[in-house]
Amino acid sequence: MTRRVQVWLIAATFVATLAGCGGRIDVYDKADGNQMLELMPAEEGVPWREFFKGSRQPATGEFVLHQDQQVSKGRFSKSENTYTLSLDGTESTKIKFDVLSDYSLRDEHGGIWQHKTHDVGVRLRKTVWGG
Repeated sequence: MTRRVQVWLIAATFVATLAGCGGRIDVYDKADGNQMLELMPAEEGVPWREFFKGSRQPATGEFVLHQDQQVSKGRFSKSENTYTLSLDGTESTKIKFDVLSDYSLRDEHGGIWQHKTHDVGVRLRKTVWGG
């Protein structure tokens, strides 16, 4: 095999590995410690308009909200500096979070959610969350 073909095979393997293994999850904790929000951006990538504005985050995705021993799931969308969460099964129930300058979130009641982790790892959420 020529050197050129070997380089292309290695590059293709590297890209395929990254494409199959990297789902991003952002985790936020509320100050009281009893609530946690997980945002899992969609896999389709960043829209061009968002990319040129400096955003590296897709404008849609899935979320899991842990509150007082209850788990809620649904979809989110991001517009400018606001996340809008829509609970599964109820289009009318929406929760809004504003993104602050330190990347924490402020909910509609003024509660602050600190950015805890930014995880890029294996996409196990489909099996864990059943989505």
